[in-house]
Amino acid sequence: MMKKFFFALMILFATTTCHAKEVDDLDAAELRLACAICSMGAYSDAESNFLRTTLITRGWQIETLSQKTNRADAKAYLVSRGDVKILAIAGTESLRDVEVDFRVGRVNLHDDTALAAYDKKSADKFFVHRGFRDYADVVLSDGLAERLKNSFDKNPNETLYLTGHSLGGAVAIVAGIRLIDSGVDNSRLKVITFGSPAVGSHKLAKNYDDKLDLTRVVMRGDVMKKSLRVLGYVQFGKTVEYRQHVTDNHTAHKMAAYLDCAIRDFCAAGGTFQHEAQNKIDEPIYAAPIFLLKDSFHNYFERAQRHFGESFQQYHLRGQVEN
Repeated sequence: MMKKFFFALMILFATTTCHAKEVDDLDAAELRLACAICSMGAYSDAESNFLRTTLITRGWQIETLSQKTNRADAKAYLVSRGDVKILAIAGTESLRDVEVDFRVGRVNLHDDTALAAYDKKSADKFFVHRGFRDYADVVLSDGLAERLKNSFDKNPNETLYLTGHSLGGAVAIVAGIRLIDSGVDNSRLKVITFGSPAVGSHKLAKNYDDKLDLTRVVMRGDVMKKSLRVLGYVQFGKTVEYRQHVTDNHTAHKMAAYLDCAIRDFCAAGGTFQHEAQNKIDEPIYAAPIFLLKDSFHNYFERAQRHFGESFQQYHLRGQVEN
């Protein structure tokens, strides 16, 4: 099982748990949580920087990957420790990213040949979303694909996880297809996405369903999973469904909501967050619904400490959670 590296994000009175569509074992829940942390950490806001900084303090190495071309302004992070590498691709943040999202023209997977407007007769065509493919190509450019392949050759025990939220998830799928087609061992490459739209045609999905180890985490109420269906794009891979503990679907696509559910799913599967506080806390500790936080983590911790008093101070985040 992947070595535990998560930390206690916060303490709150909430006791409601999110649960997956299927009963998953602890390893699968822990892996989804790891990818959720990295997917949220791929964004540029203060909370995401907080996540990256904390991963570094836990012994993970993070390499920033940024490429700007006329096709996309790609941003990702290569997070690694031991035999594990996680390539986390950022979701939509800028107007340039929005332009990539709406570049919905259908093109062949391996060249720029464009297909005509969608109709039911073209369902058997082998096409992919132009914007997602462009972004994936930029992410893997500047020698990254070759470096990943060479790393596999040097370390036979290494596993690469591709992950991302929304746009980042779609790009992770296409990048995974690209790497497999370039000769990467598909048994050592896994893709886990959060709230990702579909990336290609029925024929593409059928061709890679058995080749690409893809897990799509979707939130009940998140409309993004069906957003491109009218244009002929279809989903594939294993689906794990989360359900929020709130009923507001306006938050259903937020990465913070996915992370909140991943924490709860991990705990429901039997996972725990160990710490080294001198005085142990006897009462159960539950993860807060972090997408509801309006201020920075720092301000939140100050408020929580005033509310919970000395017990919270003993369990403070700084350096008191075991790997």
